[in-house]
This record gives sequence, structure tokens and C-alpha cells, in this order.
Amino acid sequence: MNQGRGLRSYMSRTFNVYQWAGGQSLINSGKGIRGLFRAMTEVKRSARKETFSQAIVRLNLAPKDIVEKERQYRMTSSIYGVFFIFGLVYSALLFKRSSWGTGIMGLSYSFLMFGFFFRESFWYMQVKNRRLGMTVSDWVRFIVRMK
Repeated sequence: MNQGRGLRSYMSRTFNVYQWAGGQSLINSGKGIRGLFRAMTEVKRSARKETFSQAIVRLNLAPKDIVEKERQYRMTSSIYGVFFIFGLVYSALLFKRSSWGTGIMGLSYSFLMFGFFFRESFWYMQVKNRRLGMTVSDWVRFIVRMK
């Protein structure tokens, strides 16, 4: 193997900046982040199209199981809803006191709680109405009419 004799070739052999900086690790981390982003943003459509009654038969659920699931979804969505409201109030208080960094963190917490609230209340709505495949606009109408 022919190695150069000058200062430049000596420096490149001695100081491998790519290896020191963890170049391959950075490339792999970037690919991993891109893969996670794609996994979070791609909408996965279910190949299964079934009605609520077909799902009950497939899952072998008794009527009391359905009532229990409805109660569970209602309870968890209520808890997440309360956490969401508290998070919003706390964030507003932080912004009022000019604590911008913590206010943004509180707001991100609120968005997370809203996501959990949405998921649980959406499932609650579908179980309560005994209908699968409902939309976000159905959910909004359900929440507005909820007593």
C-alpha cells in the first residue's frame, strides 16, 4: 500500500475526524429518525372492513363485555380530558408570567393529553353508538352533544 509522505497525508492518517465524530453513527441516527417520522405520519388503512356486530362475533364478546369497555373508555377519556384542561390552564398561567420555555413545554403536554383524550373518546363514541368507521366530524358532533 502506497502511503504519501507529506504533512497532509500524515495528518489524514493520524487524525481521522470522520471516525472521531462518529460519522457512521450520525448517518444511522439520521436514517432512524427519518424512519420514525415516516412511521408516525403514514396512515395505515386496515384491510378489514366489518360492522360492529361482525366485530363482536369475531372477538367473541358478551354484552356485559361491551358495557364494561364502554365504561372503561368513558372513564379514561374523562381523566385525559381533565388533564388536558389542567394542562391548558397551567400553560396559560405560565405564558401570563412570561415563562415562555416552560409554557411551551406545558402546551406540548396539553397536546399529548388531547391526543390521548381524542383516542379514548373516539373509541367510546364508536362503542356507545355501536358503529365502526366513524369520522372526526362525527366525533366533534358527539362531543358537542355529549351531556
